[in-house]
Amino acid sequence: MSPTPFSLHCSLFLLFPFTLNAATYLWTAGGDGISIYQETNWTLNGDGLNAIPRINGNTSVNHDLIINSGTPGGTGGGSNTLDLGTGSLTVNGGTVRMSLNNGAGISQGAINLNDGTIIAQFLSNSEVTLGNGTLSLGGTGNPLNNSTVAFSAGGYAGWLMLHSRVARRALLAACLARRAQSSSDGQRAPLRLSSAA
Repeated sequence: MSPTPFSLHCSLFLLFPFTLNAATYLWTAGGDGISIYQETNWTLNGDGLNAIPRINGNTSVNHDLIINSGTPGGTGGGSNTLDLGTGSLTVNGGTVRMSLNNGAGISQGAINLNDGTIIAQFLSNSEVTLGNGTLSLGGTGNPLNNSTVAFSAGGYAGWLMLHSRVARRALLAACLARRAQSSSDGQRAPLRLSSAA
């Protein structure tokens, strides 16, 4: 007996559960040009027409953010933590600045720093892939807070700037471990820096 279209549909639904796709928010600087939490500085799915419905500090965004140029955060920086939730942040250019005076950082989600700069007090529970960009963390103590920074292999020239002795010691230990691994197996694996809170 062959499955009916209804039973086949139900079987596929069970195999591939329905999930809502995250929207893509593209930075256009169409509002005041600097405020990370001003909806008119972003467009929905990069259409250039529709402002996004909502983005607030310390509230999960749960969408994919893309920044190709500009200065989100301006010279003073975003005043609250950018919580990516289940979303991601991709920076292909420009400078994203979170307020160092207010202790603002970036939490949750995946961060792809292909080019450009991110300046923040800390990261929290994030997975960062660092390509040609610069990641500058100004927090004292441990600015990585359960985050992982993976340095891409293959000729990338990314920079990780840590302003904390604790974080710099963790980076040094990771570099020495990578060097020991490279010496023993002859392979140069991408460097990953992890830190527990």
